[in-house]
Amino acid sequence: MPLIQATPLMFPLPPTPPKSTLPARSPAKSTTKFPLAPPFIVPLGWTTRPGSPSFEYEWDGVYSAGQNIARGYGLALGRPILEDDDASTMIFQPSDKLYIWDVLYHDVYEIGSQDISEVARVLSQEGGYKKLQKRLLDPVEDIAV
Repeated sequence: MPLIQATPLMFPLPPTPPKSTLPARSPAKSTTKFPLAPPFIVPLGWTTRPGSPSFEYEWDGVYSAGQNIARGYGLALGRPILEDDDASTMIFQPSDKLYIWDVLYHDVYEIGSQDISEVARVLSQEGGYKKLQKRLLDPVEDIAV
């Protein structure tokens, strides 16, 4: 069997990015097995792909901040759907319902509508966040974030 001679590279290879444990096809990164969120128009001031490097750390792994918040409110492991541009509010989905996580105060609200397209439509209106029907949840355990 002939040996193959390797040709040296004339340029360095770019560094390999760290591997994520999150699904590659998900528009909203997830550590859960839920189906992808249906397509919707992302409202101005919100994003489905935050530029913040902390975004992945907040949701990647069972003991990440986002998963600890979900667990602290008695919810299953979740996946982020939308984050506001200030990174202070996230809409996430731990089951078939949608929730809001107020990152600054560690409060979680259940959203009245479970249709992400409807939620995005309301958020796109003037003062939309205040118009969104939501109910503050009580934590079921101490939250370590």
